[in-house]
Amino acid sequence: MDKLRLDPLGKVKEAARSGKIGEDVKGLIEEKMPVLQSMIEEVEKVAGVRYPPYYVLPLLILVKSEVETGVFGVYYARNVPARSS
Repeated sequence: MDKLRLDPLGKVKEAARSGKIGEDVKGLIEEKMPVLQSMIEEVEKVAGVRYPPYYVLPLLILVKSEVETGVFGVYYARNVPARSS
């Protein structure tokens, strides 16, 4: 079976095409991809396992707490396991 191939920035490019994010934001994300790829390579090297397929979602997730009124937090990065069919 062939390895699943997907563009890690496919969702970012789609969001830029549809006007949900600006080209400037897309460019900033694209500039950071070599850093992300080098970190993934380092994890693979140290762990001795292949990193699963991944993609970048252009989302800004805000959370608020019931404990602290008026305080919001930002999820800067998170992993969402996904299974290919």
